[in-house]
Amino acid sequence: MTESIYPLPAVLIALELTEPVVTNWAKRGMTGLVIDPSGRGRGRARELGWEAVQRLALIKALTDAGIPVARAAYLADHCLVAMRTRPRTETMEIYTAPGDSLIAFNGEPVKAKMFTPPWTTVTLHVKHVLDLTKQSLGPPSKPIEDEPASTKRPRSRKVSPPKG
Repeated sequence: MTESIYPLPAVLIALELTEPVVTNWAKRGMTGLVIDPSGRGRGRARELGWEAVQRLALIKALTDAGIPVARAAYLADHCLVAMRTRPRTETMEIYTAPGDSLIAFNGEPVKAKMFTPPWTTVTLHVKHVLDLTKQSLGPPSKPIEDEPASTKRPRSRKVSPPKG
């Protein structure tokens, strides 16, 4: 399986985010997949897989709509799951009332109890957000292919001779 990889600076520019904001979200556990272990280490550029880019783009769009970042991360996860199980997910509607909320995809009717006012609705055009993100990013920096664990070479380390 091949996954597209994007450098973090390009993603931040495309989504109009700053690295301190994304790092803060990651430290607070809001973004989960955003800061990928593949990019950690001194002198190594941080890179994101396409799924992490999608999640970050959805979180950004939801926070721009006025949803708190913790709730936006939760909703982005639900949206990504819906996209895996329903390939043609295009919109996500969030119905919110004091103390309760419901999520619907692609204009499906809300199956739970109806809210009584005051309630608000936020509609996110998921497909549009992700299409614009992909267009802003351009081609991935490198596609990587999953290799069987037995073919991966261990990282070599330089060891200094003992002093003395």
